[in-house]
Amino acid sequence: MLATFPRSKAASAGLAFGYTLLELLVVLAIMGMVAAMAAPPTLRFVESWRSDARFKDAARQFDRLPMHARRGGRAMVLASPADWPESMGPWPEGMSLLEPVRVESNGFCQGGRVQLDAWGLQREAKVTSPFCALVWQNNAP
Repeated sequence: MLATFPRSKAASAGLAFGYTLLELLVVLAIMGMVAAMAAPPTLRFVESWRSDARFKDAARQFDRLPMHARRGGRAMVLASPADWPESMGPWPEGMSLLEPVRVESNGFCQGGRVQLDAWGLQREAKVTSPFCALVWQNNAP
């Protein structure tokens, strides 16, 4: 046996329930305006996150230079990207050398200067002694 439910007076009179096309268009327009206001800050946040990740990745790669020199038992001089050891992976993307970086065979880093371009944001870093740590200039991370 099927249960039957009483219909409301409006439904029995033929009136439809729901939203009109105009109401739906107004809601869509409001949602579009909210999205338009929220999108630019969100995109700037994602872009800054990506550039910070690239700066930190470059710093991690330079932190490994002393260990690589000690393991190989010989000094390294990075005067161009071609001098980067293949065993350390690819040269950091967007990185350029401003001053050569010298790492002694005992792992002592004698410094240098590099520049990194990450999506239009350029920052310089000093390669510091004794561990080849990058110290960013120009409000860097």
